[in-house]
Amino acid sequence: MLKNNKSKIDDSSVKGVVDFEIQTLEITLLVGSLVFLFSTIGNFFLDLNAQLILTTAIGTVIYSFLYVFYRLFGVNEWLKWITTIASLILLDFIWVYNHGYDGPILYIYLIFIIFLAFVWDKKQLFILMTFVAINIPTFYYIDVYHPELIPVYDSEIARMLDVNIGFGIAVFSVFIYIFYAKRSLQEETRKAKMSDDLKTRFLLNMSHEIRTPLNVISGYSSVIANEDITPEERKKFSQYISSNSVYLSRLVDDIIDLSRIETNQLLIEKEYIDLYDFFDEQRSRFYEELDMLNYRTISLEFEYPPVDIIINTDRVRLNQIIRNLFSNAVKYTDVGVVSFGCEVKDLEVVFYMKDMGKGIKEENFDFIFQRFTKIEDDEQSVVRGAGLGLFLVKNMIAELNGRVWVESEYGKGSVFYFTIPYIHDNLVFEKYMK
Repeated sequence: MLKNNKSKIDDSSVKGVVDFEIQTLEITLLVGSLVFLFSTIGNFFLDLNAQLILTTAIGTVIYSFLYVFYRLFGVNEWLKWITTIASLILLDFIWVYNHGYDGPILYIYLIFIIFLAFVWDKKQLFILMTFVAINIPTFYYIDVYHPELIPVYDSEIARMLDVNIGFGIAVFSVFIYIFYAKRSLQEETRKAKMSDDLKTRFLLNMSHEIRTPLNVISGYSSVIANEDITPEERKKFSQYISSNSVYLSRLVDDIIDLSRIETNQLLIEKEYIDLYDFFDEQRSRFYEELDMLNYRTISLEFEYPPVDIIINTDRVRLNQIIRNLFSNAVKYTDVGVVSFGCEVKDLEVVFYMKDMGKGIKEENFDFIFQRFTKIEDDEQSVVRGAGLGLFLVKNMIAELNGRVWVESEYGKGSVFYFTIPYIHDNLVFEKYMK
């Protein structure tokens, strides 16, 4: 169940459990190495038997090594098993060498049981707890019927000191576990509330964004059937139906892509793309889009890339990214110029989409890339859209190994930049051209 801490986990609830297990294992290794270290020092000054001092010293080395391993390579199932088995073996040696039931072993076993409950679940937890349930009576039998195998304290004061130190260690460890469990619960509660808020915003957005184009399509479909309207009106109403059909279709596509992104099922199929020809395609699409939306007050500018620039990326996703950025640009530009272009920097092609809209305040730069968010400065300024475009842009660019950012001055427009890795290799280009 526990994956590498750098891996992606599809289900959010599973991810929360895994994060908690990772956190528990990390704190156990860190605190355990410190506890074994101080126990070794304490046992030495209490002048306890040499076998116990050696056992706690070995525990210090094992836990320290496992903690360093975790920090370097992350968490996997083997690390869990090694930590669990090593802890159980060390507990058994400590039981024997630390004076059996007269010592603090039960307090230490309590810590171990909490560790098992927090890190393991289902079948593994049942097996380990069964083994613990057998282990404790076995050592109780040895303690009662073979006391000669268990060393005794030199004095009652030494026993009381050792037991109280063990109790203190147990209290401290339990406090740490409870603290992290409480913090994890609070974090999961916060995420659950955020998820509910997102669902509410999603339903509110969708109810409006789907109903509006459906009403237009339904209304004008009945109107164009009327024989009394003029051909010009019929053409205009047909354009309304067409543009709203396209909008509705894209909205459905965005919702599907949102689901794919959140379940890590977004497919990326890369191909070699001649960027100069690709810009010709975008130019044609942009003009078609403006004509379909009847945006007569917006003009376009293009900065073409140099020839012979080849990128290896997903053409469909790149088209979606540019389409969403262009749609966003014209949506916020009432009158002016929308510019699209790119330039080559180092090993990246840097694309940009510039508009002459109202701009974005700096404090909203991160906010605009979240799901279901729209910047509406006042109640009269209602912007059409589901609030998915820039969220999809950000995640698709990440899947294409690129970056995205925005530069904007409020009241003067915005520029969205994103990068795509490119190939600058004549052999590849010649192969592509063939």
